[in-house]
Amino acid sequence: MKSKQINGSEYAAGEGALKISHFAIYQSFGPIAAGFAYQFFITAVIGFVEVLVAGFVAKKQNHQFWPNTPAVLRAVAFGLVAIWLTVVPIYAIAQGSGTALFGFMTALSVLPGAVFDRYTFGDRMRCVHWVGILLFLVSAYAILDFPSLSAFLTLPLWVLLAYTFPLAAALNEVLARFASVKGISPTVNTFWVGATQLVVCTVLILVGIGGALPEVTQGAFVTMLVLGFLIWLGHIVKQLAYADNQMIVVKKIIMIGVLMVGVFAYDWLVLSEVPTVGQWFGLGVVFPAMWLVFKS
Repeated sequence: MKSKQINGSEYAAGEGALKISHFAIYQSFGPIAAGFAYQFFITAVIGFVEVLVAGFVAKKQNHQFWPNTPAVLRAVAFGLVAIWLTVVPIYAIAQGSGTALFGFMTALSVLPGAVFDRYTFGDRMRCVHWVGILLFLVSAYAILDFPSLSAFLTLPLWVLLAYTFPLAAALNEVLARFASVKGISPTVNTFWVGATQLVVCTVLILVGIGGALPEVTQGAFVTMLVLGFLIWLGHIVKQLAYADNQMIVVKKIIMIGVLMVGVFAYDWLVLSEVPTVGQWFGLGVVFPAMWLVFKS
């Protein structure tokens, strides 16, 4: 019997499930992660894990580690953006932004994603797409229990950094879609992504950017290793989600939709937080919104 092939939408849903674990671990680091040196160390460890795991798998698969120069350069650019997408949420959550507020910033990345779809890949956005996107953003805001946006009227450093997050996240998707379309192996791509993170963040720590590195406990280091493996998996499924040249906005809405529903379930079933009427409303709207964008 022929096995069913996993499609891009299922990979996108898998990435959303992995994102839940990423944000949970970010929050577990606590106030010590407020220092940039600590965040660079976390990102360097993530890169180290990606190099080891991706290098081992790519070697087993007999893939070339330098398929062509443009592919490697795109992977390096992916790694540079990935550093930003790791440092910013860890820093913001350590400063007290809360995972809900940053979850909504993640949802907002569908907007620049739609722009990249149109002007980078030539995908035309129909009216029904925009209706679905609007409903999706409303549902995400409701599922996250209407996080206060008042912090964005002030200008602490984490807010300034958070403003860049939706655009950086969308750019990350562009590079992942290019990697998939151009045919570079996901393991080779993640090898160079990890190598970029490891080298750049190690240099930043050694030259003293970000201040002195606090003591890293054994438990925290093990947590970083686990996070590195989960992020490597996330990068793999991110690229595989574009195997059928999926639109960025469609892929992101599926991924973020799963993330939002996962956050809802985690708060209710694990933290025993009773969902509000607004959260139930958001849960009811998110699926029609995803359907509108996906089916159109």
